[in-house]
Amino acid sequence: MSQSTPGKYKTFIKDGREYLHTRYDLLRLELLEKVSSMVSLLIMVMVGLVLVTSIWIYISCILVVWMGKFFGSLLPPLAIMAGFSALILGVIIVFRKQIILNPLIGRFSKILFDDFVEEEEEDDEEHENDAKTE
Repeated sequence: MSQSTPGKYKTFIKDGREYLHTRYDLLRLELLEKVSSMVSLLIMVMVGLVLVTSIWIYISCILVVWMGKFFGSLLPPLAIMAGFSALILGVIIVFRKQIILNPLIGRFSKILFDDFVEEEEEDDEEHENDAKTE
């Protein structure tokens, strides 16, 4: 026996709702994965900056004390280190796009759009394989 037409529609509507709920859940999971990847990248960058800054401070202090023995005073080594630090800061500010922004945006775009690119490549490969078999 086949189902009546209203029964088919109810089943179709029920299956449609389940499908939409499943797609919504998958979208939420994918969004959560991408956001967590981006947040972890930002945390890694911030931890890296803190570590590099602390290393720079320790090395600067060591160099100031070491150069202070040669100059007889700490004032010239402090001025040298301040000038060198300002020079490094200036280089970072001038080349911030190449040093910071472009790599960061590249990583974010890879996180956000990498799955889309892989899906397109798989679809292209399937179409090429289908064309070869025909």
